[in-house]
Amino acid sequence: MSSDPAPVFLDTPLFAPGEVFSLDGAMAGRSEPWFNQSLVRANDSVLRVAKLHGEFHHHSHDTDELFFVVDGAMQIDIDGTMHDLRAGQGVCIPAGVTHRTRADEPATVLLVAASEASMAGRATTPDTSR
Repeated sequence: MSSDPAPVFLDTPLFAPGEVFSLDGAMAGRSEPWFNQSLVRANDSVLRVAKLHGEFHHHSHDTDELFFVVDGAMQIDIDGTMHDLRAGQGVCIPAGVTHRTRADEPATVLLVAASEASMAGRATTPDTSR
């Protein structure tokens, strides 16, 4: 059994449409290396904020998933090709495409996905002894 902390996925949106929100407020008090919080639903999609630090497993979804880096940097392996994303950059992963995310240092990322898309899995924490 792995001693890596499980990622935290909070699917209930913190805010209602029409309500003003902030990323800082949504992330306040969170110390997990892998954290994902639904912020607000819009039509059939949900906007999530995530803190990424470590490596996630290869997986795919039945719907598209958009990543946009707000702070820090991350790498995303899309069907075997690694892409580096920095703050201000993003990518949309089409439905059914295998991908894996990694962040060697903490990164803050916005995600847009279908409301019914489930967030599940296990992350691994990076080796900080280097």
